[in-house]
Order: sequence, then structure tokens, then C-alpha cells
Amino acid sequence: MLNVAQIQPVADRVLVLRDNMPEKTKDGLIIPATAKNTKKTGTVIKAGPKSTLKPNDKIYFLYRTPLELATEKGNLLAIPEIDVIAQL
Repeated sequence: MLNVAQIQPVADRVLVLRDNMPEKTKDGLIIPATAKNTKKTGTVIKAGPKSTLKPNDKIYFLYRTPLELATEKGNLLAIPEIDVIAQL
């Protein structure tokens, strides 16, 4: 398990903590485990020196094939800023 303080993204990469997907919908439908990994919103934890984003920014991103890092804060995604669609 990695320590977030020791990780510094390079260039325009950002480390994102993906938002949790609820277990059920408002109507009571159970969300399958395969759908839970497709949540495309999250919070920037750290940003590289060439990134225009900053920590605590809420973002909506493309889910291509990000690098997943196991840290003490949970699984973080390392994504290039070009995959960020919008700031929420």
C-alpha cells in the first residue's frame, strides 16, 4: 500500500479518488458489482505541475484504462488531464 504523501504526479496527470456508487437506487433497485466500477466522478487528491486542476476539485472524467494505485486513502486513479471532461 502506497502513502499518498510520497506520490507526486508528473506533467498533467492527476490522482483522483472516485466517488462511491450507492448500493441501491432511490427506487430500491440493487446495483450490481460490475456497474460500481463505472462511476465517472471524483475528487482530485494531487495534481501534476502542468495540470490546471488543484486538490479538492470535483471532476467528471472519461474512464478509459486509468492506472489504479492502492493507497491508505483507498484506490486512487492516475489519469491524464485530457481525460477530464468537466469540473463540477
